[in-house]
Amino acid sequence: MKKFILPLLIASSIISSCTPISLNKKESAADVVDQQPLPPKGMDEFMRYIGDNFHYSEEMINNQITGLVEISFVVEKDGSIADVKVTKDLGFGTGEEGIRLIKEYGNWTPGYQKGKPVRVAYTLPIRLNLMDTSEA
Repeated sequence: MKKFILPLLIASSIISSCTPISLNKKESAADVVDQQPLPPKGMDEFMRYIGDNFHYSEEMINNQITGLVEISFVVEKDGSIADVKVTKDLGFGTGEEGIRLIKEYGNWTPGYQKGKPVRVAYTLPIRLNLMDTSEA
């Protein structure tokens, strides 16, 4: 009987794990950002999008790639996404897939400080897990 492997992606606690960092180095993030940037349709929909749209390649499956991928990016004052980079990669295209998802999702609502939009840096952790459904 052939095993069926189901790719499972968990965007681990994005609300608490995405760390906004002020790009103004004189103040801490907590002092600077009064309102956090938000993805279109909210954080729950964003997490669902990541989980539903991360594509495991055959190479990732064959090599049983699991673990944490981290993608950093900046939400600009106009909500556009810039400076998307892989900060932790598992190889086999995992980082590139994370970048693709961030870029394709679209503009966010920008973060605000004292009523004005500000640039905010984020690091998005994506936990990858393979589930063998033949044992489920």
